[in-house]
Amino acid sequence: MKRKVEGKPEAEKVEQYSRLADLQKKLDENNMSIADLNRLRGHVLGEEATNAIIVATQYTDVATQLVADVKSIEHQPANESELTSEDWDKALTQADMNALSAEKAYEADRELTALVLDLMQRLSPGEAVWLQKAQDQWQTFRQIEAEREAKAWEGGSIRHLMINAKFEAITRERIAALQGEITGPDGSELEPRREKTPRNLLQHVEQGVPKARVSELLGTPTYIHGNTWLYRYKETQVELTFDENESIADVVVALCHGEIYAGYNLIVDIPLGKLTLADILEIDPQTTIEHRWSMRTQELFVHVRIGPPGVWDDYFFGALSVFSGAGSLQDVLFEWDREAEKLITDPKDILINWMGTSSTHEAPSFGWFIK
Repeated sequence: MKRKVEGKPEAEKVEQYSRLADLQKKLDENNMSIADLNRLRGHVLGEEATNAIIVATQYTDVATQLVADVKSIEHQPANESELTSEDWDKALTQADMNALSAEKAYEADRELTALVLDLMQRLSPGEAVWLQKAQDQWQTFRQIEAEREAKAWEGGSIRHLMINAKFEAITRERIAALQGEITGPDGSELEPRREKTPRNLLQHVEQGVPKARVSELLGTPTYIHGNTWLYRYKETQVELTFDENESIADVVVALCHGEIYAGYNLIVDIPLGKLTLADILEIDPQTTIEHRWSMRTQELFVHVRIGPPGVWDDYFFGALSVFSGAGSLQDVLFEWDREAEKLITDPKDILINWMGTSSTHEAPSFGWFIK
């Protein structure tokens, strides 16, 4: 406001000051402060919008403080600070600080990527295209800003730290700005657009398929975590893990709660959502039921080989139960005697809620917390 007022002609300045005085008077008459006014603004804009403003402010403050602290360390004469041996033991080396700042910058970039992919699922196709164009331009801006910061610290030992700090600060500001777009004009969260799972998915998406081909077949992933791509459909979440050659290593199709996926089935003509453990055991009664347990989940799975000996493919069918009930994975309940290593629940009462393949011949793990 101050910058805007100072840049205006004298008459406009008087009018601006008059408006500010009136605003202050009205606030005083109603026993309100600027903070109260901000809260009112947050109420009008919606909780998500005000949260985005707060988060952006916090990140900017943290980034500013980090820059100030590092500048102070860089320019502080050695005789101004007497460090004890314990202080030196706790102190990070410049290389450590560079590595830590790089990881923080990379972490922010991962969060932004996940947010952009999530937001694109909530927008119309046309809006998603414009978001991608805007994001491409923004990334160019971020790169130039990082290079500008590099020039400012050229020759300094903390150059990499300052570049990373700038990179993270800009990225965090972008996260805060886009987070507010998930909320619609009426204050409600925009619902993701969910397409149906391709019926012939497992006929085309299998081990050895290159990442580029997957992109052609399925389009942009909903989420990306390292070397794993996740596609969130209406009935399922498809998780694809790539090897070092960027080819598919593992495939998991996880069923969402209350849904039925009647796509291409591997061994029986029963869709996910109706397929039970008993149905799998009927195909091969000698199949061993295996059990896995953790603090948050327990799981049953069976290993089935399909095809002639020597050239068969390994498939897994599982029933994963989440103790907390979190996420959108189809609920499954069963009892397992851990001492006797024996299933207590009748297999016909246990719904299969995932199926997949693995390049290691071991049952694949997957992200069971489906958003």
